[in-house]
Amino acid sequence: MAHSSLYKQIRSNIILIIAAVMWGFAFVAQLKASENGIGSFLFNAIRYFLGALVLIPVIIIFERKQITRSVLRRSMIAGLISGTIMMAAVNVQQYGIALNQNAGTSGFISSFYIVFIPIVSSLVFRQKVNIRSWIAVAVAFIGLFLISVPLGSRVFDTKKLLGECLLMLCAIFWTAHILSVDRFSKESCPILFAFLQFSFCSVISFLFALFVDEISLSVISASLAPILYGGFISVGIAYTFQVLGQRDASAVVTSIAMAGEAVFAAVGGFLFMGETMSFQQIIGAIMMSGAIVLPQITLKNKKKTN
Repeated sequence: MAHSSLYKQIRSNIILIIAAVMWGFAFVAQLKASENGIGSFLFNAIRYFLGALVLIPVIIIFERKQITRSVLRRSMIAGLISGTIMMAAVNVQQYGIALNQNAGTSGFISSFYIVFIPIVSSLVFRQKVNIRSWIAVAVAFIGLFLISVPLGSRVFDTKKLLGECLLMLCAIFWTAHILSVDRFSKESCPILFAFLQFSFCSVISFLFALFVDEISLSVISASLAPILYGGFISVGIAYTFQVLGQRDASAVVTSIAMAGEAVFAAVGGFLFMGETMSFQQIIGAIMMSGAIVLPQITLKNKKKTN
């Protein structure tokens, strides 16, 4: 039994790390899509539609017998609420990446939701927040300053700063989304819930795209590779891996894996976009990585008993 439990934990850790790699490299795909000229709403409408398609066979295999009329009704309402918040998060994020023009820093700033969650839980749900969470917020903002503001430089890039502000807003939306998922996912089948929120995110994004973005086959074909990666890999497969991985992984391991998304975003930016970071920015990235992981670590004193 012990060996079986250990095997499940190792397998879950590997699955979660693979999901983090997929999400991290998705920042490169999103940056390439913005460079190719496809609008944010159109890009996300298509990729979340593809992500929803990936989940259809998963629902049929694992959850078909669990879906009743009452479950479907609750899931529709939950999917609409979470999908609307997701739509705001992904489109603000896409605009932020387009302005920031850096996959690595975009990944780090977007990951702030892991820092914000315990703070929001304290303010909204009156849950007790430990001192580590408040320290993490302070450390994270110092790290963000080191990444965003080159010391000794008089050049102030307002476009890049606006992009980073949008990415910070995106992290707030992701915080709201994760809390909504925590609230609603327990009342429905998890894969069905994911399918519905992806579908609503896609439909609402497309409605905005009709008024905001240029819609043509040439625009879509120019960004076909980022769309396919963002839809099938980042949305469909990575989310399924997250669900499978969290079954046998602890909350600490899951949080560290999610924090790894920011690191892999920087790695992807270096490998595929030729991005580099100064020593100051590396220090800032290390501080932000530590701040992301710090609130998730729980220290317990264990007493030996005879």
